[in-house]
Amino acid sequence: MIAAPVGYRCPDCMKANVPPAAKTVAGGALVSTPRVTYFLIGLNVVLFAIQYAQGVNKVAVDYGMYPVAIAQGGEWWRLFTSAFLHGSLIHIAFNMYVLFFLGPTLERILGHTRFIVVYLLSALGGSVASYWFSDPQIVSVGASGAIFGLMGALIVAGRRLRYDIKQVLFLLAINVA
Repeated sequence: MIAAPVGYRCPDCMKANVPPAAKTVAGGALVSTPRVTYFLIGLNVVLFAIQYAQGVNKVAVDYGMYPVAIAQGGEWWRLFTSAFLHGSLIHIAFNMYVLFFLGPTLERILGHTRFIVVYLLSALGGSVASYWFSDPQIVSVGASGAIFGLMGALIVAGRRLRYDIKQVLFLLAINVA
């Protein structure tokens, strides 16, 4: 017998009451393992290792968010590739730490598909903001735009679901500083 909210129930009865396709509060499929978060961390680390082996600055110039190359050369793909490159070991370490800290919670709330959509749209938004507000001659790289987008999404989701968002606000303050 298994303890239930009122009394005890047999294990078979407990299984019978589990809905076949559980949904999260946000409507995505219920997630137990944050596979997308772990995949993104792995992808960023592998790409940084390749970038490090070929020369951090060389790869950044070739694939980073470089406004002149985008505007004059039509290399729009740089808006995406720049989000998977980093300028230093400390840069990738901090971004991946925050992703490891926030990603699983948000992925469980949103589900795999919505989480990756939020991540990619946030990365694109960060690159577009960098394009508009940076010096046109400066190359920028990093997942910071995606990380800030995830922080914003977690703050919104946390407020809607009445989660404690103090730690997210603290990380946001550190990143802004």
